[in-house]
Amino acid sequence: DKEAYERSKQTPGNLRGDGFQLGGQYVISKEGKIILEHKQKLFGDDAKLTDIFDALEKCLSKENGHKRNTVDHQDTSRQATS
Repeated sequence: DKEAYERSKQTPGNLRGDGFQLGGQYVISKEGKIILEHKQKLFGDDAKLTDIFDALEKCLSKENGHKRNTVDHQDTSRQATS
């Protein structure tokens, strides 16, 4: 829309982007340790949600000094949709 276009003219940089740039997912602890690193090899190549949940649980259990309750990673209601 016109309003978004006007705002984009005030933003420095190239908003067109690089259509071939791949992303990734990271989970980093408060101490700066990389718990999970997943770099995309192809578009849509995302980290498994179970791996992300496990990494987050690992961070939280270290932070709280004990093992957290396990999460049912098969619960499809928590899975992202495309």
